[in-house]
Amino acid sequence: MTTATSMNPSLFRVICILHSVIALTSGTLMMFYTEKASIFGPGSEIASKLKDREFHSFFAGGIEDLAYEWPKQALGDIALGISWVFFLVYSWREKYD
Repeated sequence: MTTATSMNPSLFRVICILHSVIALTSGTLMMFYTEKASIFGPGSEIASKLKDREFHSFFAGGIEDLAYEWPKQALGDIALGISWVFFLVYSWREKYD
């Protein structure tokens, strides 16, 4: 199968590793070197929010509100995953039959 859309598995692996290295490097810069990371990003005010306790407590406060909703959300996630599997099987069957 030599089509323009097929990708070499080793090339895909290299792209995934490169993406992971870039994500880890940028995350490390934002967490531990806030001042230096703000040069590359939108500014120091956004990079400084990573160490702001009030900023984090605002978002962590909503976790208690959502604690009772997790069974419904888990069932929704499972239903969404099953629908994607059915969609892929249907589209592959249409394509390869």
